[in-house]
Amino acid sequence: MILQDGGSDCHGTCWFNAKNKGEAGYEHAKDLEEDFCEIRHVPIEIPFWTYCANHPYRCPDRDPIPIGPIYVDRGTGRKLWQRSPDTESIRAHLLELLENIQKEPRPEYSSGFYRDEVVVWQLGEFQEKRALDKLKRIAQFNLEASSGEPINRTRETLVDAAHEAVAKILGSMSNGAKRLTGGDRGCGAISNRRSGSARQVTAARVSTPAPQLEAVSCFTYNYL
Repeated sequence: MILQDGGSDCHGTCWFNAKNKGEAGYEHAKDLEEDFCEIRHVPIEIPFWTYCANHPYRCPDRDPIPIGPIYVDRGTGRKLWQRSPDTESIRAHLLELLENIQKEPRPEYSSGFYRDEVVVWQLGEFQEKRALDKLKRIAQFNLEASSGEPINRTRETLVDAAHEAVAKILGSMSNGAKRLTGGDRGCGAISNRRSGSARQVTAARVSTPAPQLEAVSCFTYNYL
């Protein structure tokens, strides 16, 4: 019996599920083969309640490089299950995707986390310093920019994610400087006020630990 369905953007319908033989959709849902992610090389226990940003709904251009973590929903919402692999090729790909994020959001499946936000969040988790300027660019996007009907997606959660990612990266740089100098930098040393905006990245936000248990603001990851 097929356990359906926590949203059709799940591993059970993904073309990177080996069971689906390169096709997206439900055609092979009752096949007897194992549900196995070909790009992350992990077996999937509950495919119709497991998700990632490489799904065809997120990446219709069939992107085989892992984007962010894998989530699973065991009845309490989508939670982080498997962390992203971390290689230079993955980081370089995320940086390329980050570079191509536009001010106007594109239409995308409404459930779960949007791909752009996963890209931003993951670079923050990696504390990838090469992303800093690009993240600051995204942090200045118009919050009300919209993809239009019927979903009417805006950039608010993306901008929040960019601020959080900047804070993580600045925090890692500040901590590295402390280790090198033995100094104790004050709150003002890593504040980043942006002209004409009420938003700012401050040490108070930076001091929030990277999400060992959960991420703040637009994401609600709780490690299982």
